Amino acid sequence: MLNKKNRVFVLIVLTLVLSFFSYRLYCYGDFKRTYESGASTYEQFYSLTRYDRFFGKQYVDDVKKAGYNLDDYNLKMMDRIPALISKKLGIEFVPQETYISLSFNYVFDNRRINVFQRLNKDMNRDGEGIYFLIDENGNDIERIELTDAEKQELTEIAIAELEDLLADVYHSMYPEEK
Repeated sequence: MLNKKNRVFVLIVLTLVLSFFSYRLYCYGDFKRTYESGASTYEQFYSLTRYDRFFGKQYVDDVKKAGYNLDDYNLKMMDRIPALISKKLGIEFVPQETYISLSFNYVFDNRRINVFQRLNKDMNRDGEGIYFLIDENGNDIERIELTDAEKQELTEIAIAELEDLLADVYHSMYPEEK
């Protein structure tokens, strides 16, 4: 029979083990909770790719199951999802601590351009962005200036693509919720 000190020690260890696995299970539902609550697109993306997550790679299999390729080397080095590339337009979304970096090639007014933008937590463009005219091989020709309306249109295209990406991941994780 265990003496009182041993019983207390066993009880503490059991509590810690149960707490660890319960918290892990609770955290797994973060993305579902943020998506279903109608939280902002930034919060949904952040819950999927978080910096501060103790279990940073818990959604990796779900994202791969949705058909997105992830860089395994960076996954291992950063211990979280380092970037997601959308299926439709190939926009690369890179989560940072306070913003989302995005880059993509797009045909705009019969010009092929390479777009680099940052979106803040309110999903507004943070700064002007960088825009390059590119040739048919994808090489930068020259940096160009766009009007504010054109920049906003590109931002809206990227946000719509990010929302589609999040919906795709969600529906692959929870097919019965469609």
